[in-house]
Amino acid sequence: MLVEHIKARPRVSRPWLFRLDPFWALFGNADDGLFGDDRWRAGRPKTLRLALEWWARNPFHNVCFYVVGVTEHDHVFLSTKPWGEQPGWSFHAVLTPTLRIPLPMVAYVGKRRGWYIGWRPYGSFGISLNFAKR
Repeated sequence: MLVEHIKARPRVSRPWLFRLDPFWALFGNADDGLFGDDRWRAGRPKTLRLALEWWARNPFHNVCFYVVGVTEHDHVFLSTKPWGEQPGWSFHAVLTPTLRIPLPMVAYVGKRRGWYIGWRPYGSFGISLNFAKR
């Protein structure tokens, strides 16, 4: 069993009630802002189109990281093997001092496809299905 202690991500300070704001939760990005980070934006002007492209690239960021996810808390990531590195099934869990239940994650890496569902190592919730190119 692999154990990794992960510190909380620095974040914009928000009261817990702020998470109930549907606009912030569904369309916001507390980490990179409305127009994305500088590496992704690469000097492009801040326009409505750029904001829509950023949201389409990374929809529901705040839901996954702060409403459902636990990235703002210190936590422990337990896993049967390194996540996403070795073929086959792997099972993981995120443990936080504030929650009394483990947050699960199941992943599979195969020759032609891979997928996961659950709380990732840094505490955000995610779902992914990937197909390899032939």
